[in-house]
Amino acid sequence: SLQDHNYVVLSYVWGEHSTEHMIQCSTSGKTIQITPNLDGALRQLRYADRPRLLWVDAISINQGDLAERSHQVRIMQEIYANAKDVVIWLGAGSRGRCSSGRVFSGGAHRSMVTDIEYEHLITLLRREWFRRTWVIQEVASSQCATVHCGNQSTPWEIFADVYMKLGDRFLPVSQIGGEDARHSLENIIAIEKARRSHSGPLSMSLFHILLATSSSKCKDDRDKIFAVVGLAKDWAGQRMFMPDYNTSEGKVLEAFKAFAVAD
Repeated sequence: SLQDHNYVVLSYVWGEHSTEHMIQCSTSGKTIQITPNLDGALRQLRYADRPRLLWVDAISINQGDLAERSHQVRIMQEIYANAKDVVIWLGAGSRGRCSSGRVFSGGAHRSMVTDIEYEHLITLLRREWFRRTWVIQEVASSQCATVHCGNQSTPWEIFADVYMKLGDRFLPVSQIGGEDARHSLENIIAIEKARRSHSGPLSMSLFHILLATSSSKCKDDRDKIFAVVGLAKDWAGQRMFMPDYNTSEGKVLEAFKAFAVAD
């Protein structure tokens, strides 16, 4: 049972592939190719004096085994819900630090934030993590989540609260940050409202969850559905729709339509 293990999961963007970054698995001796963004996350998040147990999808799941990938996706909500902490990796900091230091120091709770500081806060929203479809389930399901940008970190609750407050006090985000920043802010608000209102699967239909995540992105179009199905109310109990990477995109859509109608 996942509840019997004390582990931390990583929420991140895979990013571009590269042949330069590899990691060796001590148990099997095999070498796995990882993306530069994951390499940066593992180097930043590792402990200098002791081991750290991290669950990372690119390493913990055999990506070449469609059956294993499908099985893991079906329990993805459970994996993140039972983790001790969900470590959110936004990426490396700018010039050795995150450009939005106020978010990570709590300073943005002050009643006034300068135009330059506000622009930095908006710039952070342009990072790819905010527009990845999977992150919504990963953070909404979590017991505890921590945001990391370079060598800075802050609890998700503080991070989200800053943006939820700033979104009400300033000009529309899209005027400064563009549509990407606006969609990122919408995702932050949606995730935090879900975490505050309900722990575990959301008490809303899968159709409405998909509407709320329509602006998010994923490399495999099937993941637009697979990434959020675990949040729908009683989806596993109905067993009408089970994620399966051996199923074509067209058949996944047909199966989803039947599930959504029943849901």
